[in-house]
Amino acid sequence: MLEGPTGVTSEAAAVRETASTCNRTLYALAQGEHDALGRFTQQRQDYRARLRSFTEAAGQVMGNQPPATEP
Repeated sequence: MLEGPTGVTSEAAAVRETASTCNRTLYALAQGEHDALGRFTQQRQDYRARLRSFTEAAGQVMGNQPPATEP
């Protein structure tokens, strides 16, 4: 259960969901699944995009919007 403004909590839930997906795929990669690396690469991009969205939403709520830059 996440608490806070609706926009921020929905972004946080999306981060949690994509992180969980990435973790499952990392396990598959460790188990030697041949297509896991390709899946993980895409999922990692999805995770980073969700994390940026969450950071921006949280920054707007807190009144100090961080710059949206690629690490």
